[in-house]
Amino acid sequence: AYNNGKLIARKWIKNASYREIKDVLPRSEKYHDTNYFPLIKNNLFISIEKSFPNETKRFKWFNNADFMRGWRDEVILIWKNYGN
Repeated sequence: AYNNGKLIARKWIKNASYREIKDVLPRSEKYHDTNYFPLIKNNLFISIEKSFPNETKRFKWFNNADFMRGWRDEVILIWKNYGN
């Protein structure tokens, strides 16, 4: 699930808006980041699911946390390397 999340992140980030990417990136305050990402995680998954239904359907109910962790880690890595 983690590796599949990373693969989807590489596809997703190509079409994501700047605002969408900024929502995924860690917040400057650790406390804020700890609370914010879990709050928006389900909305992000729904958005990813609409764009990549076949690749995400098996992670909707099982291994969703691992999938989203891999996806977020890869988005952050791509942003650090290429985004700014």
